[in-house]
Amino acid sequence: YANSGLYWEQAKRAKTAQLDLYWYISKPFVYKDDRGQMKGLEVEMMEAFCDYLKQKYDTDIRLNWIETPSFSSIHQTVANLDKPNTFGVSAFSITEERKEIVTFSDPYLSDVAVLVSSKGTPIVRTLDEINKLMSKLTAVTIRGTTYEKFLEDLKEQLNLKFETIYINSDKNILDEIVNGNNYFGFIDLPIYLMMIKDGRELTRQNFFTLRGDGYAYISPQGSDWIIPLNQFLEDPESKVKIANIISKYISPELYMFIESTYGDDNLGTSILTKEKEIQMEQIANAENQLAKEKFYRRLLIFLIIVVSVSAISIFVLLFNTRKIVKKLSTQKKQITLQEESIRNKNEQLINRNVQLTTLNE
Repeated sequence: YANSGLYWEQAKRAKTAQLDLYWYISKPFVYKDDRGQMKGLEVEMMEAFCDYLKQKYDTDIRLNWIETPSFSSIHQTVANLDKPNTFGVSAFSITEERKEIVTFSDPYLSDVAVLVSSKGTPIVRTLDEINKLMSKLTAVTIRGTTYEKFLEDLKEQLNLKFETIYINSDKNILDEIVNGNNYFGFIDLPIYLMMIKDGRELTRQNFFTLRGDGYAYISPQGSDWIIPLNQFLEDPESKVKIANIISKYISPELYMFIESTYGDDNLGTSILTKEKEIQMEQIANAENQLAKEKFYRRLLIFLIIVVSVSAISIFVLLFNTRKIVKKLSTQKKQITLQEESIRNKNEQLINRNVQLTTLNE
């Protein structure tokens, strides 16, 4: 592409540029659909950013999506590239360690992580219970993520002993925990809430609910593309678009909950309340579904009765009709025989009359 590798100031003068976006699958943030099209809330936000630059600066932007081998490779790739027109796109949490080698945009979504474990795992309330439980469980995480860092901190701070298994970043930690036994791990709050809203069963441990500095895009240090991106993220009209995009992927209700409770001192209590609301909603939906099923069953029974009665009525009608037809057919035969008999008798009478006439003569 002719205008690749440009700084933002150069792109403004050229009125065209390409952005190289390094990504690895992280639903619902960035992924490909069944047709191979780029999807996700970060994808649509980048497309909205291009529209913003076109409208405000009359600059056309081409997005060049480059898939990386793993999540952890994005961070190093962006940091090592000498190309200012580069962004890392894969739900990056802002951390001090990462700030040492890359530049973060302003956060676009609050970052809260919760500790969850497989279905049936008891909820622990004391340090002694934590030690006993964790020694029987296996941690699941992805290399290079804040989830891994949280687990390391948990192990170090509480002097815990547990095994850790690593999965590829194209797999969801929650899927592994839900489908396995005796697993636990940290996961993003919105993804957790989406899963329990869908009826997936797992246990959230109330301790170690962690607040980060937010999700953001990353770019090489020294790149000036962060300037227009932050302008876009802070623009009032853009904020409305961003809210609509995020709500599309995690639902407006969950988005508003996450944003409104991020700074809450009683975050754990707020999450418990939301879990209860979701459970009550699921119970109400189940009751409504049951009521619908009962209604349709009754309707089906009524229709079966109506059809059965109609079928019996038609059968009786057909039976009576056949009986009448048979009777009429028999009567017709009798009439035909009677007519034949009368005709024969008439012929006999005529013959006798002829004979009498002949005798009289």
